[in-house]
Amino acid sequence: MSGRTAALRAVGISGSPSSASKSRALVAYALERLADRGAETALIDLATLPAEALLGRRAEARVTAALEAVAGARVVVAGTPIYRATYSGLLKVLFDLLPQDGLAGKIGIAIATGHGPAHSLAIDHGLRPLFASLGATVVPSGVYGTAEQFADGRVAPELLRAADRAVREAVTFAGVPYVRLDAARHRFDAADGRAPYALVFNRMSPSAYLRGHGNAIFYTLHYLAYLERHGVRVVNGYDAYVTETSKALQLSLLERLGLPYPPARVINHPALAPGAARGLRFPVVVKPNIGGSGAGVRRFETPEELEQAAHTGALELGIDHTALVQEYIPPDERRIVRVEVLGGRYL
Repeated sequence: MSGRTAALRAVGISGSPSSASKSRALVAYALERLADRGAETALIDLATLPAEALLGRRAEARVTAALEAVAGARVVVAGTPIYRATYSGLLKVLFDLLPQDGLAGKIGIAIATGHGPAHSLAIDHGLRPLFASLGATVVPSGVYGTAEQFADGRVAPELLRAADRAVREAVTFAGVPYVRLDAARHRFDAADGRAPYALVFNRMSPSAYLRGHGNAIFYTLHYLAYLERHGVRVVNGYDAYVTETSKALQLSLLERLGLPYPPARVINHPALAPGAARGLRFPVVVKPNIGGSGAGVRRFETPEELEQAAHTGALELGIDHTALVQEYIPPDERRIVRVEVLGGRYL
């Protein structure tokens, strides 16, 4: 593949209320690197756009032009400071003005900055779902910078390398032909023995039911089984997705591997929660069996609080009516640890 990409359009969106922000500097840097590869680039600074138009209360030429720039781009770079563990309201209101599937067929680069490393998961738990909600494909490498990586007005080399890596991935993705499959509206012929694709990348989220796509979760399981039966290579295939969509199965896997985990019981009715919690150390959490990004998880400080929630019907077990009652373990430094494996190799 050539080092230059002809006719590639990239737009950067700065979601910071400050025109001199760290996240804006990283967005501008990513656009410079894309321009070096031949891309036509434009930067949208949301802090300079009229608030009334961003909120959809009136039309304004500059906001219309910004939306048209996003619509015409193949690569969308979005940067934001992290406030209260999530992206800025400025970025959210622009995304709200885009049509449903307004980023379908586009490549997203997620950039965020925060005071320290504790909010680095905002990339995966905030920006990626925001992009995906409108149909974008987000590159694997997110870019997260901390205050100390901008010392003396200079950006730390490792942060620039992270941005370079994300740009390379975006350019590569932009040159690879693919078909986007909408799992919420899809069909297949079980009798068709031809392999429809050489490779399928499964991005279906277990929390999709929160966005009105609960039907797609179970449908995806059937389609993955069909693909693998016909020899199609699948990233996040059937076995992985079965486990991803069941916290109960995840506990069984940890038990079989001899790995420690917080004591937990599995229930299939809210009234069983208080009894399941006996012998557990409080606080406990009740987690829907299917879900992600903390969807539906509730914490209870005392047995009495849990008893009241169960008695009043305030417990939601999720779309498969199964949940975990589990001891709550406070995370060190308010962080969690994510483990990712590809092809049997720990990443």
